Amino acid sequence: MKTEINNVPELAGLTEKLIASSNELTESLDNLKSIVGRAKDYDGIDVTTAGNILKNNLKVLSNDMKNAAKNMKSYSTGIENLDVDDFTTQSDTFSLSLGNKIGGFISGIVTSYTTGLDKIGKAIMVPFTNNDENSNSNNQSEMQSTPEGQKNSVAIPRSEYVNPNPELKETGNLRDKITQRTTYTTNKGTVVISPGDPNVDLDLSVYHNNPATGFQVTTGNPTYELSQQDLQLMYGLVASESDKTYDDALGVATTILNRCETSNWVNAHSQNPIEQITAPGQFEVYSKGTYKQWQTRELPETVVKAVNDALSGVRNHDYCYFRSNGSNSYSDNMITQTGNRYGYK
Repeated sequence: MKTEINNVPELAGLTEKLIASSNELTESLDNLKSIVGRAKDYDGIDVTTAGNILKNNLKVLSNDMKNAAKNMKSYSTGIENLDVDDFTTQSDTFSLSLGNKIGGFISGIVTSYTTGLDKIGKAIMVPFTNNDENSNSNNQSEMQSTPEGQKNSVAIPRSEYVNPNPELKETGNLRDKITQRTTYTTNKGTVVISPGDPNVDLDLSVYHNNPATGFQVTTGNPTYELSQQDLQLMYGLVASESDKTYDDALGVATTILNRCETSNWVNAHSQNPIEQITAPGQFEVYSKGTYKQWQTRELPETVVKAVNDALSGVRNHDYCYFRSNGSNSYSDNMITQTGNRYGYK
């Protein structure tokens, strides 16, 4: 005699929730594909290729959602028809345990796919890269993409965007909101952020100002305490990205920390400088691992001082982005003749 498994109605209900969530997510993905499909050109930049790549990725994800829903429906039916008497386990105990485990499993999938939509929305917030193939920079790489909200930084029409955190202004500066010591932990480690001391005693005589291009050394900005491992990572990255002068090294470090204090960048990657550095598509020297050369080489004194000063509250501009020295068409905002070109784009 066939013994029915308990919790089948709950299992079926959870499966239907999964299918409904999958359908909703698939519809949203289709809408995103449509938005991306309309992004052909922005500010003279051809984004067609990047748009097609993103559309293909969305298509794959959409198909995965459909297949997952189909498979779970099949599994649900299979569980419903399972004959517990074929097992040498007490029926009531087995059915309750199995029903709860499968129900919890599917419930987790439903939650995962539902919250996945928010993650996809934030991913779409990071626009396409404008690679300058004619760059003749001495730097090894450059920051590659900008989150939604920065000036002249997006390839999708402004009206198509959704601010992931409406409570924060899209480009709001969070610097003044850092008024107490805070320990911030993410999967990239722990960082301690504190309000800066404007009277901090630092030797700033090695730095230069150029107000005409947006460079003015300031103190009293938020400070950051990193682990030794994270500090070495930041040293290596700044050494790889800058021309290794005090001014340009401070410029690169300032860019990273500006992102930690600007709402749309925090929405995208958090307030942890290491999260900003290791975020996908931001630094080629990190993604390719070329920054690791400084793990076995002596770091320039200029870079070590510039990074330490930046983490102690020193900054020299308000930009959140830079391109390599050879990107002549990007910007003329430079603090050294051999350094990066800084801007909002």
